[in-house]
Amino acid sequence: LKHLGLMANYYSYNYTTTQPDILNGNINASAYLVDFGVGGYYAVGGGKIKMVVDMYGGWGLGNIRSDINADVTKMFLQPGIGMRSPWFDVAFAPRIVNLGYSNFSANGHDLAYLESKGLLEPGGSRIDQRRYTFFEPSITMRAGYKFAKVQLQYVLSAPMSAMSWHHSPGRFSVGFYFSVEDVVSTIRNAKPGQ
Repeated sequence: LKHLGLMANYYSYNYTTTQPDILNGNINASAYLVDFGVGGYYAVGGGKIKMVVDMYGGWGLGNIRSDINADVTKMFLQPGIGMRSPWFDVAFAPRIVNLGYSNFSANGHDLAYLESKGLLEPGGSRIDQRRYTFFEPSITMRAGYKFAKVQLQYVLSAPMSAMSWHHSPGRFSVGFYFSVEDVVSTIRNAKPGQ
């Protein structure tokens, strides 16, 4: 268990408009995605600065509520390499993601509308009738002290599957990083005689 790693992420999106325009895509929308991962890591180097290599696999779920409704499932494999110190961390992770949609509802829209938004594949199948793979390399930076750090992350998103629907080619997130291992280590090092 010494090199076991766990991760959890939560993403959300909300948009509200006072002037809805369905044809131009200006409508109320909300989405969320939560994912969990398990893996391992190995730190190389002595002293306060260490090189870390890791590998995680995981699963997630969420939903989209907008001009259409759908549930989302996600699987991922994420290797990574980075540098850790008590004050600053930086890491690169070339994640492979596989997404699937289910419980699709067109919310009363006809096939022509779905096709105009890229929600029907050229063969006529809806987006919930197959899965999509993405390459998502990311850069993550953390600053703070030991076990509590503010995290900034930028993720590029390149489709590896042919698809007709619009996706965001990148995203930026801000979060909070908390390391249980570093808390335990700090407490042990603070106790005299241990």
